Amino acid sequence: MTFRTARILLSESPGSYVNGSWVAGLRTANTIQATVQPVVMGQDMASLPEGRRISDFVKIYTGTNLKVTDDGEGVQPDFVVHESSCYELVSRYSNQNGLIPHYKYIAVRQMKFTSEEDWLDGTIGRG
Repeated sequence: MTFRTARILLSESPGSYVNGSWVAGLRTANTIQATVQPVVMGQDMASLPEGRRISDFVKIYTGTNLKVTDDGEGVQPDFVVHESSCYELVSRYSNQNGLIPHYKYIAVRQMKFTSEEDWLDGTIGRG
């Protein structure tokens, strides 16, 4: 039995300058299996940035290795859609113990989700 359900994953490859003009990276929309849970006061507080409401954050558990904000220069973190909002992945904890391998992510709400088409054509974008 699994508690994971289908979630929309929004990704973007790094952009670059071509002949002096900025060209945005390729955007994709896929589906992953994940569980989304609220952040627990005290237990998860150390990984949260200062000055944000705790209701802006969720924990996401999945077997898929996703991109987070700390993955390096030029890397765009992934978004997971939950309850009509896009949550940007800000930290990753890898638990590959062999029993139930998974990744735990802390994600912050960034924008309202409208549709995959709006993401792919650039109508909605990063905050």
